[in-house]
Amino acid sequence: MILLRSFSVTVLVKGIQPQHRKLLEAVGLNRMLRHESHLFADLPAAVEHARSHVLAAVSAAERT
Repeated sequence: MILLRSFSVTVLVKGIQPQHRKLLEAVGLNRMLRHESHLFADLPAAVEHARSHVLAAVSAAERT
């Protein structure tokens, strides 16, 4: 994930089971994500959020 962030790739994580969340927090996954809001319970919510990132990037590119 560190390599992806070095290329400005936003990582979204979907489907973490509640019993695994503490383990992922212990290894620092939540600190590696840009925002806590990048953890999703289901795919539709993750896709919708990804689309918002794409739309924001397109809008920013059009302004330049």
